[in-house]
Amino acid sequence: MAVSNIHIDDNLREKFQFNDASFPLDIGVDRYKDFPSATLPLHWHDFVEFDCVLSGTVRFTVNSETFTLSPGEC
Repeated sequence: MAVSNIHIDDNLREKFQFNDASFPLDIGVDRYKDFPSATLPLHWHDFVEFDCVLSGTVRFTVNSETFTLSPGEC
């Protein structure tokens, strides 16, 4: 299922709920072009997020470091 928005609180923490709290794993597909301005808002979370680019390029900024990923890169 494609997601076109994320929910964040006043501290910029992403409000995300796993389907099963005893097994906090989720697999999803984001189509960044479906987000406003093709970007996600600044946010953080207390779980590990693993991203793999399937097509196009994606520019990530993490802890003030910016890098670009191409298809097949994670």
